[in-house]
Amino acid sequence: MKKFISLLLVAGLFLAMSGAFAEGESASGLLTDEPVTITYMRAENSAIPVQDDVASTRQILERTGINLEIIAVPGSDYNTRMMALYAANDMPDIFGLFNMTKREMVEDGALLCLTDLLEEYAPNIMAYYEQYPELWRTTVG
Repeated sequence: MKKFISLLLVAGLFLAMSGAFAEGESASGLLTDEPVTITYMRAENSAIPVQDDVASTRQILERTGINLEIIAVPGSDYNTRMMALYAANDMPDIFGLFNMTKREMVEDGALLCLTDLLEEYAPNIMAYYEQYPELWRTTVG
């Protein structure tokens, strides 16, 4: 269930980005003139390995110009790897929860509050949060 929610959030991010930058699209209709790579680290279950070059990541690249690079880490090593990346200040762009709380990461300055940008750049997400106010509990502060 957590993996499904993670993938749903990633998909929502890309949908929001495509709507948010509609006015600033390049001549090709993509969000960028050149491909941009976004890294997404996730824990991998040995029973269901993460596959490279799947239809969903190809569609994201074709429709947005964003190359989603999925970094799969064995589930048993995920927390250790994320803590090491956090200590080295080399975090992936998108990641799941690990042994640090969101509040600790915000206090350290590793996560920034983007709530102020929702109205301007992601009005659909803002409307969804207004429709379902219980979602605000997933934010920090």
